[in-house]
Amino acid sequence: MHADTLIATLVDVLDALAADGVHATLVGGLAVAVHGAPRATRDIDLLVDPQDLPRALEAVARVGFRHRAAPMHPSGVTIQRVTRIDDGQAHMLDFLLASGPLAELGTIDVAAFGRTLRVVDRAGLLRMKAMSGRLQDLADIARLTEGEPP
Repeated sequence: MHADTLIATLVDVLDALAADGVHATLVGGLAVAVHGAPRATRDIDLLVDPQDLPRALEAVARVGFRHRAAPMHPSGVTIQRVTRIDDGQAHMLDFLLASGPLAELGTIDVAAFGRTLRVVDRAGLLRMKAMSGRLQDLADIARLTEGEPP
């Protein structure tokens, strides 16, 4: 997905969630970019409270995210993926539930795209990336900590 399209989609999603009173925290590749290590990403990852997931899914359905996958549970984290199809192109949105290992993550507020975004703080982002252990996440950790003492 082109960066402009990804940002426009993020704005649509955040507006839909806000309209329903759902608080979401930006995590994943876009949060890595906010913390100073931009990289290509094709999806949007948002942390939500488990009790807010039904309302979040209803909200994003209004902006086209209607195709739900079965919940995934990597590293003890519950992820609900929902997809929007535009002109044959899939746009993925992952809701990570703020429970278990993700229950107590810090956040920061960042001004971007004409709004204030809630983003996982750097320590929480590094912890999430380390928990996953995927190659991309390990590369993100290396880029986020480049030049820091071990």
